[in-house]
Amino acid sequence: PWQIAIAITAGILLGILPKASLLFALVGLICFVLPAHLPLLAMTAILISFASPMLQTTLGSVGLWSLTYPNLSAYWMWLDSLPLVPWLGLHNTVINGSLFVWFACAVPVYITSRVASRMLFSAAIPDEVADILLSVGGIPSAIMEAEEAHEIRPATGLREPGMDRTPME
Repeated sequence: PWQIAIAITAGILLGILPKASLLFALVGLICFVLPAHLPLLAMTAILISFASPMLQTTLGSVGLWSLTYPNLSAYWMWLDSLPLVPWLGLHNTVINGSLFVWFACAVPVYITSRVASRMLFSAAIPDEVADILLSVGGIPSAIMEAEEAHEIRPATGLREPGMDRTPME
């Protein structure tokens, strides 16, 4: 479940960031290293990207506020003076607003998606579906009930029926 929560949270960041920025490419590369569910991450990023143009004016306003707020402007100036950081485009109001909104929403989104995925995966699987998934290898047998799972025995415990325990002479 936590891999799914990471995928949704990172997908939202990729979805709201402008696609023609170095920060988008950097976050995309970092997502490949994360232990996240990559198809879900990509699907979330694509879905959020469709709503992103409608959010750009709001994100730009938040970024403008963040860049001109007196307590934060000194921080942004210092960060922009570091080497290679200006290439990330943090001085862009839309990129800055996207990061600001994402940082504000990341923890609630992560917690909500983790709880939701845990509830989804803890639901009981009907026997018919479990049999189908087991036949194609979709569910590890450790999840299934003991009578349905394949029994794994250590190599020393394997004996044919009728053999006694004494060695043959």
